[in-house]
Amino acid sequence: MKKYYPFFFLCWLCSGLLDASPQTSFTDGNNAFYEGNYKEAIRNYEEALKELHSANLHYNLANAYSLSGELPKAILHYRRAHLLDPNDPDIQANFKKALNKMNIQYEQEDLLTRFSCILTVNTWSWILVVSAWCTFLGILSVRFLSPAKRRAVISISVLALIVILMSVTGLYGWHLHKEDAVIMHNDTVLKVAPTKQSPSKQNLQGGAIVTILEAYADYFRVQSDKDTIGWVAQQQCERIIPLNKF
Repeated sequence: MKKYYPFFFLCWLCSGLLDASPQTSFTDGNNAFYEGNYKEAIRNYEEALKELHSANLHYNLANAYSLSGELPKAILHYRRAHLLDPNDPDIQANFKKALNKMNIQYEQEDLLTRFSCILTVNTWSWILVVSAWCTFLGILSVRFLSPAKRRAVISISVLALIVILMSVTGLYGWHLHKEDAVIMHNDTVLKVAPTKQSPSKQNLQGGAIVTILEAYADYFRVQSDKDTIGWVAQQQCERIIPLNKF
């Protein structure tokens, strides 16, 4: 068996190199970024994104797109970074700068959205699960406890119920934005119907954030504001939360 050891060692070494690939691409992207080679930085960051998602990666990629003049893509990745780290002030500040460069007015987030963004979706979910278990175990054990301990457990269970309500509210706020998308090209035509022959209602600016209402054939029905609804070609916009990611 000894003659096979070099082969197994080589396989192990190659697998380690493959595992390190996303981090290597991320590091190469950072080096290219600091050298001012934004195109090369973008190439490396996009390569890392095939296997790795983090707020830092999306943020750095957004910065590279912004400095390359590809502002719609920058806005997309700033929003993805925000999903992964909603409390980072630099992400939000650079997102607003990108909107200003595109002359897109930043809409102040409502109270529910601001509350939801206190934590990430994963954190809200974990809090919900832990609180639900605490409530369940408290209710299950209360009959076996002395009166003094029973009051303490009831108080904890009531507190857990309040936390459950807060978690559900936070998750609902995130749910309202799960269909948000970014228009990726300037002068994207907003059509009356999902056909090539359909008349246009107006043109949408690249970088604008819309909400996808439904999909039909190669089109999305989107809402760009409270009164503007129409159809755009699917290749003209990209979901902030991809269906197969995060």
